[in-house]
Amino acid sequence: LSRSLLLTAALALGATAMQAQTPTYDANAPVVNVDDLTDGNYVLNIHNTSGTDVPGIDATGLVYYDQEDASNQRRYRAIYDFSFENGIITDDRYVWTLDWNDEHTAFTLQNASFPDIYFSLSTNQNNQGRGDMTPGGTTALYEPVAIEEVEGRFYLKVANPAEGSKTPLFLFTNNAGSGYKNISYWNADPQPAATSGGVQMEFFKVTGSFEYVDITYNYQIDGQTVSTEQFEAVIGTELPTPTLPDYVTATNAPEGTVEAGTTEYTIDCTWEGPFAISESVQNATWYAVGLHTAPYYLHNT
Repeated sequence: LSRSLLLTAALALGATAMQAQTPTYDANAPVVNVDDLTDGNYVLNIHNTSGTDVPGIDATGLVYYDQEDASNQRRYRAIYDFSFENGIITDDRYVWTLDWNDEHTAFTLQNASFPDIYFSLSTNQNNQGRGDMTPGGTTALYEPVAIEEVEGRFYLKVANPAEGSKTPLFLFTNNAGSGYKNISYWNADPQPAATSGGVQMEFFKVTGSFEYVDITYNYQIDGQTVSTEQFEAVIGTELPTPTLPDYVTATNAPEGTVEAGTTEYTIDCTWEGPFAISESVQNATWYAVGLHTAPYYLHNT
């Protein structure tokens, strides 16, 4: 009853994807001057010492939009010490598009993965517009305030606080979770301190762009496709892992990264059913056994 399976991955590429440049950033080259904060894409790295396990140790981490966790509507987060390996960005939730206002006095930050998501301010807080940052609230305008003591870091001052808010308001962090910081905003006069949760932000310019391609895994038995999987993957990211039933084993699963120009992968698999194969027995009676186990139907003819 053992069978040999062939898993074929067909990678459909468009003409645009063939010329894709994987998005990257230089973790050693933050923007230093306000004038160099031009419209475009950035990854944002927080710095502060509030709530770390070791007092005085600088907490860093790239900021992303957590679309899955709605606890207290705190979906803007930074994972402790997270950065992309070799500066190759594989998750565009960490990419923020900076756009200056017409007066060039303040800018918005828009998420690259969710175009309708900006850094937003809640308008319904009991503390008059301070605290949790709420998607769907008022889009925040930020004025970058250079930190003289540390080159390449900025405080982000809210330029459009809610009416009645205590001002000035700055970007802060809440230490509400293990291993990450929530992004919030609070009053500080004249400006926050890193030891109190005030965010010192680094901006790293992103070069390149995300180019998505469609990947289809075609599961075949005896040359016939019995199931397919479709993925949307970014060039430069790891190849998706095939989703195989417990009784199917890939002997050489696809490894490496998604690349433009690659058209097909062939992966040999083995099938292991709930029966053992024994030597032929003289005068035995043989039966055909049909296995009706999704997603495969195998039978001995």
